[in-house]
Amino acid sequence: ALMSGCESTKTPPRKAVISPASPADADYAQAMMAYNGGDREKALLKLQDALGENPNLIMARFVLGNIYREKQDYRGALKQYERVAELDPYLYTNHYNVGLMHHLLDELQDAAVSYHKSLNLNPRDARSNMYMALVQTALGRADVALPYAKKAAESDPQSAEAQANLGVVLEANRDFAGAERAYRRSVELDANRLETQMNLAANLLTQKKFLEAVSVYEQIARKADSSLVRERLGRALLGAGRLEDAAREFDTALQRNSNNHLALAGLGDVNLAQYKRGGSLDDQRRKASLSYWNKSLSIRPNQPRVKELVAEYEKPVLFGPH
Repeated sequence: ALMSGCESTKTPPRKAVISPASPADADYAQAMMAYNGGDREKALLKLQDALGENPNLIMARFVLGNIYREKQDYRGALKQYERVAELDPYLYTNHYNVGLMHHLLDELQDAAVSYHKSLNLNPRDARSNMYMALVQTALGRADVALPYAKKAAESDPQSAEAQANLGVVLEANRDFAGAERAYRRSVELDANRLETQMNLAANLLTQKKFLEAVSVYEQIARKADSSLVRERLGRALLGAGRLEDAAREFDTALQRNSNNHLALAGLGDVNLAQYKRGGSLDDQRRKASLSYWNKSLSIRPNQPRVKELVAEYEKPVLFGPH
């Protein structure tokens, strides 16, 4: 399952009190005028000037961190947010911002430490709970993550993102029915969440609810058609026993991406199903399956299931059904 992206807090830290006549104050004022006017480069330079005069200006460091984050310089943003949290350790959003940068840098243990500090100050903060859950899940501790994911959804019941990520954590805990409910609630709150719809459809496939999965993938295909979506739709149709329709979708997936090894394997599976449906008497279907499977393996050799199928069906059945 795919997790949703990270967002930063919009809550600024407390302002530092400085002398109205100080050069740092003048530089900060000019920086904010440039920032609000959309001139990020000038704002960055004036903020650096202000911090050169007074390195303890909390708001200057906070805004500078935001600029670095907008530029996707997460390391630079982290440095500023860390200093903000040192100067004002009692505002939970400061620790959240530090955790978020560690998270974006894939420094998950450090992210968990900062999210924990945020939650110590505000246990009901939805974002800190949500991202703590995702960090713990990524670290292989889905059971630890679950209470945080639930708390995030409870704290912000109208958040489609919180519901979507609750679904991811529930699925990691193998609660597929619970994950389905969370994904459906997320889509109800925001029908444009294609990532969540993909997770929902995959979840339905896992539960072998093939017809429901077909319906969701068809909705996705109308909004964002791709080789991946067509291959997944083919897989759902195959599970539902609609073999000709499945073959059509696998073919469409290959038209969009001729190297889609999953679609090639899917065509092999369709021919296998047709071979079995015909009492294992049509040897051309068996040979077609092997051809598609071997093409798939030539693109992606590491497919244990496909290798096992090739080994099982590479010799014709001589007597009776297979």
